[in-house]
Amino acid sequence: MKGKHYEHQCGESILSIRSRRKFIAELISLCSSGIAYLAGVGQSIGAIKMPPQGKVIIVRSKLAFKAPLRPNKDELEKMLDRGMMALTGESTPQRAWEKLFSSDERIGIKPNGLGGPTCSTSRELIEVCIERLTGIGVKAENIYLWDQNPSFIRNCGFEVKPKGPGVRVFNVQETFGDVVKQGAFCGRVTRIITQYVDAIINMPILKDHNIAGITGALKNHYGSIDNPAAHHANGCDPYIAHLNSFAPIRRKTRLIIGDALRPLCEGGPQDRPQFRWVYGGIILSCDPVAHDAVALRIIEERRKEVGLPSLERVGRPARHIATAAKLGLGIADPKKLHLVTINI
Repeated sequence: MKGKHYEHQCGESILSIRSRRKFIAELISLCSSGIAYLAGVGQSIGAIKMPPQGKVIIVRSKLAFKAPLRPNKDELEKMLDRGMMALTGESTPQRAWEKLFSSDERIGIKPNGLGGPTCSTSRELIEVCIERLTGIGVKAENIYLWDQNPSFIRNCGFEVKPKGPGVRVFNVQETFGDVVKQGAFCGRVTRIITQYVDAIINMPILKDHNIAGITGALKNHYGSIDNPAAHHANGCDPYIAHLNSFAPIRRKTRLIIGDALRPLCEGGPQDRPQFRWVYGGIILSCDPVAHDAVALRIIEERRKEVGLPSLERVGRPARHIATAAKLGLGIADPKKLHLVTINI
């Protein structure tokens, strides 16, 4: 849906053509739905018992890489297993995965390949995630992988393959549904989220972003919509938060596995090798806001280490994280986070 008809549905600018009163009413509605969501955290989703909001696990290893800077899959298996047990409180990796996912569910995995083949969610980490899902009985054909376009998928080490045996890898451009209006967000969302899957595993790569401040779990869903360029004004705020308040994204997000193996602290979203460093970590949470609050802290600490000014000082504060927290999508307040760091 393009051209004038699309503009008519989305509008030129939410603030310019809607009355202030109506816009405020929409924000109140969003906040109300967010509060309802927050009240339900820790309760069961069917047979699934979710960890509380605000819980974040960082797992780091000095053996996360092998030459030449390729992730060490064997070590990633250990890291992910330890992280999942810590996140869920279970005594074995299998029980941890079974606590969050059922074998008869269809699971969506959203990596991030925008940064090119050297700055995308690592293939090895995605493969370990897939293997753990199939290990609890999820059929490979019930695992759906997608990103903004086929080149981004290839950057993560996969090729488009929506049919046949094995994991289904989609060209998301062929899956968009009708126009969705959610607060300041207006665009088409992939039907993978709205119709195909029962649960989502969000797998961003940790990096700086030249407009939004950082790319994390919340911004990762710009690869799930047809018009991300239309939602970059004002540092992508409140667009990122409002997109993530869309019910199918909010309710189906079951797990975040952030690739913080070799993050980028400046010059993103494309790769800038001189600003990457070996952190050797993964970040696990069931709360996208808490994940991003911790991710932001890691980026800011690195910027300080290498003599870069804060994102606030350079005019790129990641304000969408606080907006998402105000909508009840998770916890951003560092005093309320339950952060555990594991070194192996």
